[in-house]
Amino acid sequence: MKYAKPYNEPVFYFEELSESAQMRVVSDNVECFLVEDMNAALNYYLGTEFANSEPEMQYDFSYCQGSGLNLYGKFDLNDLVYFACGYYLDETATVTIPANRHYNYCKWDCSDEYKSAIYDAIGEALDFYYYDISKEQEEEYDAIVNAICERMRDFCDELYLQGEGIIDEYNTKEFNENTLFDEFGAYSCNVWDTDAYVDIQEEENAA
Repeated sequence: MKYAKPYNEPVFYFEELSESAQMRVVSDNVECFLVEDMNAALNYYLGTEFANSEPEMQYDFSYCQGSGLNLYGKFDLNDLVYFACGYYLDETATVTIPANRHYNYCKWDCSDEYKSAIYDAIGEALDFYYYDISKEQEEEYDAIVNAICERMRDFCDELYLQGEGIIDEYNTKEFNENTLFDEFGAYSCNVWDTDAYVDIQEEENAA
């Protein structure tokens, strides 16, 4: 442990803090790491499953009402169809999915608005109106929409678990050895000027 010379206030390295103070440090700092790593995870899928789409991500890991992860934005219909069903339609269109306006949980399997957006895109791509199609075609398109919604729900769950893993990693990760905190886990400063801090043990030995 060290203390700051001008004020004689003790400051601590991360591993010296109490468990509650360490949790505060993590909660105060993990968001910047989380954003970077979650975006990296999403960008990986942008280059594979959603190469022609522009998805965006909203999430909340506070484990309270409305927590979760949801994808929204502009999706290429065939990106979604192939991701869920493993094949392409003859033509494609853009599916515009709105954000979850009030919370962050996944809405793909519970929102009529999302399903309607996919239905409309299928109609645009294949150039039909629903009152013009047969019962068999209606069932086929229903199956596509349901498959997309279920697969995207599972995908949101997979990304959410990745986020939890990132948080767990930073819960146990040692912070920079030059970072000091007060006893409550509030950020103090970086030890750029080593003369500004004195080891308590060194002071006691000198006395």
